[in-house]
Amino acid sequence: VGTGMALSYDNQIMAISSIYSGSENVNIYRLDNDNWTNIGIINERANSIALSEDGKIIVIGNDVKETNRFNVGSVNVYTYIQDNSWNLLYTINPDYIFKGYSSKFGRSVSISNNGSIIAVGISEYQVDSSNDNRGYVKLYKRNINSEWTSIIDLSGNENNMLFGSNVKLSGNGLSLAVGSPGFNDATGKINVYSFNDDYSTVSMDNEFIGDNSNNQCGKNITLTNDGKMINYGLDSGNEIIIQNLENDTSYNFVGIGTNYGISILSNDKSKLFIFKEQQSGSYFNNYIQSYEFYNNTWINLGIKHVLTTTNTNPNVKFISSNDGKRILYSNDNYNYEGGT
Repeated sequence: VGTGMALSYDNQIMAISSIYSGSENVNIYRLDNDNWTNIGIINERANSIALSEDGKIIVIGNDVKETNRFNVGSVNVYTYIQDNSWNLLYTINPDYIFKGYSSKFGRSVSISNNGSIIAVGISEYQVDSSNDNRGYVKLYKRNINSEWTSIIDLSGNENNMLFGSNVKLSGNGLSLAVGSPGFNDATGKINVYSFNDDYSTVSMDNEFIGDNSNNQCGKNITLTNDGKMINYGLDSGNEIIIQNLENDTSYNFVGIGTNYGISILSNDKSKLFIFKEQQSGSYFNNYIQSYEFYNNTWINLGIKHVLTTTNTNPNVKFISSNDGKRILYSNDNYNYEGGT
């Protein structure tokens, strides 16, 4: 449970995907009087998911769906009808250049607030099927027939960079952050792009690169809804960075324990949550450290959401509400949902 998670911008709809033996589905919940009520199940594998602002459109990326004997991947778009019913609205099929090998189409997905723009990461795109895993990203725009058609193509330019492993759109769909954790011997990097209103021009405005191999910069990214601030981590460096894209100021969190570069920034920029791990004998205490921005500095609020496991370096995921008062947390071994 928790292989993919998403929370709508209005904080009212939550989606959680499950991939385990005999069952692959996405459960969708609505917040009613501070309780989460199930409003539907989509029986489909989801490695990545994204929700529109009101939660009525969900994008599901399945990066291992088989085509011509290869795990090419696919992306489906569903819409909420009524009475806990979700209907398939559109299928975004991979281009022919992704079909001759396991390209991981749908490895990551993101959607604009109004649901009109969808970004799809194809992390193992190969030039001429040469096994180079450069990666690729495509943007699609919804037309009057509720079809999402291709409008932007972006490609990785070095072997094994895994461009598109992580994609994050701003709320208006005019900014896009793309992670390439495999770049330069897994040093990793993040590119931030902007588009004009009709998507006729693309600008690469910012680039952030890890400082050591195995940093995997771009593995985890938060781009705030207004597209003005980015949060990311450096895996082997156990470092967390918050970067203001408007005035180039930054905040670095270094030496705060093993965190694998995993963190998330709330959309209102007031709360930061950092995953941390400490070993105690044969067990690992995984927890989330909470910070609040106050008087131009980040204040440690203490430890919350402790979870003990027997495995190091779990596949941790967590998401936050806009105001940072509610989080959803999961890993490969156990699952935990909590809020403050």
